[in-house]
Amino acid sequence: MTQLARTTGDLDRRRPVPDLSLQWEEVVVPGSDPAPWMSDALRAVNAFEELGPGWDGGDGPVPSTEVLQLARRIVVETAQVQIGQAPHIGPVPGGGVQIEWHLCGRDLELEILPDLSLGLLAIDGERVFAQEVSIVERVPKARALVEWLTR
Repeated sequence: MTQLARTTGDLDRRRPVPDLSLQWEEVVVPGSDPAPWMSDALRAVNAFEELGPGWDGGDGPVPSTEVLQLARRIVVETAQVQIGQAPHIGPVPGGGVQIEWHLCGRDLELEILPDLSLGLLAIDGERVFAQEVSIVERVPKARALVEWLTR
């Protein structure tokens, strides 16, 4: 066995292979011309890292790292739609994050729940649509709904 083969074998035994399944399921790279509000929205999400337990005046947990990562992915993906209005973003009791838009009589609320599922509420006048979105569809569905707001 060569020295290189012995070295490589030693590294394989010392370092476990990382599990990349869920954390890399949806990599979103900003396009060349995202909506102007994207940076501010990402700063808002990043600020939730500073929240402490009981941030809501009760015993509300803070959003987890995974919830914040998903919120960032949704912000970046939805910023690819040229919509002038920035979303309202806030933590919600229970450890989630809500991202919402209110535009021309249409409302869209996306709530990232602590289990990383995505709840949505879309309102168009008298029509109301509510759904829990599957893990696979979260980011594409969020973008499609922001596109719906602009029609």
